[in-house]
Amino acid sequence: MRQSINQAVNQMLADHPDARIIYEDLSVVSMRFKAKAMNAYLSASNLAHIPEQIAWATSKHGSAAHAVKAAYSSQECSRCHSVDRANRPDQATFACVACHHRDHADHNAAANLASRFGDTDLAACKNKAEVKALLLWRHEQWKQHNRLTVVEPPVQLGLWACSETSTDVG
Repeated sequence: MRQSINQAVNQMLADHPDARIIYEDLSVVSMRFKAKAMNAYLSASNLAHIPEQIAWATSKHGSAAHAVKAAYSSQECSRCHSVDRANRPDQATFACVACHHRDHADHNAAANLASRFGDTDLAACKNKAEVKALLLWRHEQWKQHNRLTVVEPPVQLGLWACSETSTDVG
């Protein structure tokens, strides 16, 4: 298995020599799946070897790989930063419930990971709750920038009010 991982990483670097490699900082040990068979497969498959091989191979090629926080990367909208489980109606689809942005789920997550490189505010977050709070704040900023805020109380324009002195024309 490790040899296959090594070959795949080396082939990726050969195919994309100028690419910046950014990946999720995941702990394979802490992953839990519904199926016992999947857990057994992950333990036996040496998936934790992938980041090690990426780091080794990129340094050998004179480039670097960067791990970024993984929290909510598959649920966050790359356009408006809305975080919602409903944004992922199925494994392959991303459909933001806030801004209606649609994309392949992997492409959306890759865009999120790329944008997280060099994000010092996100890197400073100590846990998932802080990451979520930051992403929700960014979503609120996006809504304000795009004028999607709700005005409270509703504004009365007075266009339909009629007075006794008004006359209808027409």
